[in-house]
Amino acid sequence: MFDPAFVRDPHPTYARLRETAPVCATVTPNGMRVWLVTRYTDVRAGLADPRLSKDVVTARDILGDGGDEGKALLALPPSIAVNLLSMDAPEHARLRKIATAAFTARRVRHLRPRVAEIVDSLLTAVAGRDRIDLVTEIARPLPILLMCELLRLPVADADRLRGWTETLVSMSTRSVAEYGAAGHALHDYLTGVIADRRVSRGDDLVSDLLDEDLSELDLVSLLAVMVIGGFETTANLIGTALLALFDHPGQLASLRENPSLLPNAVEELIRFDGPVHMGTFRYTREDVDFGVTTVPAGEVVMLSLLSANRDERQFADADRLDLSRVAGSHLGFGHGAHYCLGAALARVECEEMLGALISRFPSMRLAVPPDEIPWQFTLLTRGVDRLPVVLS
Repeated sequence: MFDPAFVRDPHPTYARLRETAPVCATVTPNGMRVWLVTRYTDVRAGLADPRLSKDVVTARDILGDGGDEGKALLALPPSIAVNLLSMDAPEHARLRKIATAAFTARRVRHLRPRVAEIVDSLLTAVAGRDRIDLVTEIARPLPILLMCELLRLPVADADRLRGWTETLVSMSTRSVAEYGAAGHALHDYLTGVIADRRVSRGDDLVSDLLDEDLSELDLVSLLAVMVIGGFETTANLIGTALLALFDHPGQLASLRENPSLLPNAVEELIRFDGPVHMGTFRYTREDVDFGVTTVPAGEVVMLSLLSANRDERQFADADRLDLSRVAGSHLGFGHGAHYCLGAALARVECEEMLGALISRFPSMRLAVPPDEIPWQFTLLTRGVDRLPVVLS
């Protein structure tokens, strides 16, 4: 597990595990013992099972013995460590309700024209060039620019925010010191933003949250989740979606000929190779059965969304990309109480970006062979690091 071949293409390994060891104990690169769950039915059940706790505070004893990942989580300030992704009900339900109000369907609908404007500006900036990197020049800037606008943050701070975010989602390839430093830097930055907004309200999400019954820790925690969740995963979604389309020229041609396929195509692209590799940290409060395997109490469980979405038991011919497939049951955004807060916004960003790229650059193609595309490695997310293309 987790060697370079797995990072590039984990699907053959996951296919074998689903057949021979759908729930198995393994060790992460930095030494944490985990139970890896790979079948769709088990992963979906696990995502909604209250016996699998996300409460990082009560898991300190487990994390303390959990290799560098555990030490890294404990090195974070409380405002970053204790957030919507690492707490259980009823506290999770209270904060989730407030956060959900900030990402209403109405707000996302109103954001679509602005997303289209940002996409247009990014594509206009590269239109005169022959070769570009779609990840660093297009996919990553879009969610960063949009999140800076939503939170009214200076665009000049985008690189710092992205750097901290990349570190915080890649604990398996960073030292404990780097991980902790990124968490404290993000905490300090967001604390400063909140202080500034208390004396300078505006039409932004930070100002809206100041009207809610939230402590300072709650405020920093919610903003951190928005920043971390809003940057890396959306950029990865766009990058992997584009690579999948390049690898399947027939499907790309169908999408070019019929743009009305876009909403459904985005769902299938998320199922086929989504941006979230594993569900975030969970541990067993008591013994939990997954099929015939019992995971004892006090063990860390990793639920592979990537594997679940390629399970032949749930999706016929699961390794085939089919943009006409009805893939609404995929787990790319999770399931249950911790379903991705920004799923609707991520869909809009991906739809607008793919639609504009396909329309504006109909001859766009990869500039290098697919096996030369570098992939990022983290336990939680999956994405290409660079995606060089020829525009025309």
